[in-house]
Amino acid sequence: MSLSDSTKATYRREIERLRDEHGHRLVEQMKRQHVVKLLEPLTDRPSARNNRLRMLRMLLNHGVEIGWRPDNPTAAIKKMRTGSQGLEVA
Repeated sequence: MSLSDSTKATYRREIERLRDEHGHRLVEQMKRQHVVKLLEPLTDRPSARNNRLRMLRMLLNHGVEIGWRPDNPTAAIKKMRTGSQGLEVA
């Protein structure tokens, strides 16, 4: 899959933000409650929250693929509805 330059820049920005704020933590120790805590500040911005969840999901899936984790703690977390539905969970 080939990503556009703007998508690559968006992904890099989010990954760098997560690394700067939480890079001292070990991926293998991340639990569902940690993911929820990372998403919490974005609850008033559903699109931003969904983007962060998508990014975490991709990164943690990669962690599973390379053997750093046995599972992905984002798996049971649902994205939020955006638009006129407000802050409901999808």
